[in-house]
Amino acid sequence: MRYYKDRNGDITLILENIMLSRNEDVPRFIEFFENKIKEGEIKSTTKFEKSKGKIKPLPDEKKKAKKQLDKMKNKKNDKNGGGNLEDL
Repeated sequence: MRYYKDRNGDITLILENIMLSRNEDVPRFIEFFENKIKEGEIKSTTKFEKSKGKIKPLPDEKKKAKKQLDKMKNKKNDKNGGGNLEDL
């Protein structure tokens, strides 16, 4: 609620500001704010109406982690299975 109020309803970056948020949470967050508007706890704003369709998704962390792991494996294979302190 504070995030919504502080940004006058602009929720474009909400996923980056709520800990442990995932891209799949977007519909739930929008529904939450829409319910609060219906209940009269917060007011609908032009920024909310515009931004709810433009929420910036979080990067896919699983893809990033797999890419990094593959990179590390390739580096290790290039050295014939050996490693050194630089690999740490």
